[in-house]
Amino acid sequence: MTPTHTSTPPQAGPGAPQKKAGKKRWLLLLLLLLVAALAALLWFLRRPKPAPPVFAPNAVIGALPGKTDEEIQAMLQQKVDERSVAFSVKYDPSFENGAAEGELKLESPANNINYIYFTIARDDTGEQLYRCGLLAPNTYIYTDKLQTKAPLPKGVYPCTVTVHLVDRGSLDEIGMAQAAITLTIQN
Repeated sequence: MTPTHTSTPPQAGPGAPQKKAGKKRWLLLLLLLLVAALAALLWFLRRPKPAPPVFAPNAVIGALPGKTDEEIQAMLQQKVDERSVAFSVKYDPSFENGAAEGELKLESPANNINYIYFTIARDDTGEQLYRCGLLAPNTYIYTDKLQTKAPLPKGVYPCTVTVHLVDRGSLDEIGMAQAAITLTIQN
């Protein structure tokens, strides 16, 4: 006689439903991580790009007129480090009237490493009267108009020029310097 084997299907033990539930949790967690990664990738690709730098359209390349060859040579030999700024500005700009151009003589000498821009504000009210675009090293703005809502009336205005130092790579503002000037509106 030949022995007969009867096979019975394996019985699910008490731990089987827990194993299935554990696998489902892992799959759900993996799916959630995948969705989060895709959302992060989409945000990264669609995030607003920083605006390109806006350079002063009226900037002229070179040193301000009126400097001697010796002054230009001395300026070029100066070493300016990354967090320092060299600049020149007219300390007593004068305008025929509040809407006219005046000599500002804003300069970013060739020995600067980073970009700069200038703002001019009244000392008595804090009102910003002027802001130029970025100046690369070895550029200047000789004349420009004030940028006020209404032309300034005749008078003498103590002001502060702030020179903003801007990193060439990141375009982040990395420092500033200030100088006192006296702005005159003649008529």
